[in-house]
Parts: sequence; C-alpha cells; structure tokens
Amino acid sequence: MQKQLREYQDLILGWAKDKNITREECIPMQKLKLIEEVGEIANAIVKNKKEEQADGIGDAFVVLTILAKQNGEEFETVDVYSNFEDTELADLLAMIIYSEYNVDFGVFLELCKRLNLNILDCISSAWNEIKDRKGRTEGGVFIKDEKYHLLAASASSHLCPGPM
Repeated sequence: MQKQLREYQDLILGWAKDKNITREECIPMQKLKLIEEVGEIANAIVKNKKEEQADGIGDAFVVLTILAKQNGEEFETVDVYSNFEDTELADLLAMIIYSEYNVDFGVFLELCKRLNLNILDCISSAWNEIKDRKGRTEGGVFIKDEKYHLLAASASSHLCPGPM
C-alpha cells in the first residue's frame, strides 16, 4: 500500500505544481479547502452517502498532500502508531483540520474502517476526478472551467499572489 500511496502523492504534487498551487503563499487558501473537504465528509456521514464519504476522504488526502508540500514537508503515510478505535467520528474529522498536514495517517485508516471504505479506492477516485481538470488558479484556489465564471470574482488574490 505504501508504494501506491507514494505514487498517488507524486501524481497529486505534479498536478498541483502544474496548477501553481504548491507555493507557500497559497497556504491560507489550502487550509480553507481542507476545512471545506472535511465538512463534505461530515455531511456525507450524516446523510449516510457512501460515495460522497469516499469522495471527501480522497479529496482531503489530496489537499493534505498539497498543504504539506506548501509547508516544505511531506504528508507521511508510513509508521502509523496511533490507535483511534475509541475516538468519535467527529473528533477524527477535527483532528484532520487542526493538525493540518501533520495529521496521523491512521486517522484516515480509521475513518475508512468505520465507514467500510478502502483508502486507496478513495484516493484513486479523487485522483481520477482531478487529473484531467482544466481551469485556472485564482487567489491560490484552482477553479474548474465550469465554475470559473462564477468564482473568479470572489477569489481573494491577496491571500495568494499570482505566479512568481
């Protein structure tokens, strides 16, 4: 599994670099994106929507991979020592938000275990969804072509300046 996770992280980081969102000054917007994705996971759990749960988990992995790179680190997926069996689902989600890219990968494994999902399937699905996306980066946020006309005006360029 480690080899596959590393391969996905390399693909994700290549995509993010191409979209110009791996720069340190884009961190504030990436943190907001992480909160958005964790909110989507919570919403999917409440509504018991498995496909959306998997989508959110995969998307959160993508965001954390990028956020770690922006911080000059790696989102580590090895050496999982923590046991989260007694941790509430809401607390697992909060751990993702509050620990940012330093989150223990075991949190993802525990979420998937409880939701009866496979982490690699979640990540694969997220990758397949983003890999061919076209759009623009505005204010540190990648905006898909179909949403560009709606969101471009609201992107805050002061949070992440344009290309350096």
